[in-house]
Amino acid sequence: MKATPSGIKKLVFMSLFVALTIVCVRFLSIENTIIRISLGFIPLSVSGMTLGALPAGAIALAADVLGMIINSRGGVYFFPFGISEFLYGFSFGFILYKKNPSFIKLSLFLVLQFIIINLALGSLWIYLYNMFIIGTPKTFCLVFSTRTISAAAQLPVQIVVINLLQKYLAPQIKRFNI
Repeated sequence: MKATPSGIKKLVFMSLFVALTIVCVRFLSIENTIIRISLGFIPLSVSGMTLGALPAGAIALAADVLGMIINSRGGVYFFPFGISEFLYGFSFGFILYKKNPSFIKLSLFLVLQFIIINLALGSLWIYLYNMFIIGTPKTFCLVFSTRTISAAAQLPVQIVVINLLQKYLAPQIKRFNI
C-alpha cells in the first residue's frame, strides 16, 4: 500500500489533534472532587469539523488511552470510558463535518450529547468503576447528581465556543483540503 500525500496529511492532523486533546484534558483542566472543566472539546470539535466522524472518534479514543498512560492521576484504565470518548468525538464529526448547523440545532445537539454521553453513560461508567475497580460502591443517583453539576458548568461554555469555532474557523478549514 502506497502512502498518499493526503493520507499522510490526514495522519499528521490526527496526531496533532490527539496531542492537543491530551494537553487540554490532562494538563489544562480545572477540577476538584465534584467537577472537571476541560478544554478538550475544542480540539475534538475542530477534528470533527476537519476530518469527519470516524477519525474524530478515533482521535478521542486514542487521546483517552494515551492520556491515561501519560497521566493516570492514580487511577486504572477502564475501557467503557473509552467507548464514551469515541462516541463523543464521533458525534462532533457527525454534526460538524461539512455541515453548518444553526445555533439552535447545534445547541440542542450539544445538550443531547451531554445528556446521553456525559450524564447517562458517564455516570454509569463511574458507578461501575467505583463498584468493581475501586470497591467502594456509590449510588447511581449520587454519581449522576455530581455529573449534572459538572455539565451545568461546562455546557454553556461549549455551546458558545463551538458556535464561534463553527462560524469563524470552519470556513478556514476548507483550505486544508484533507
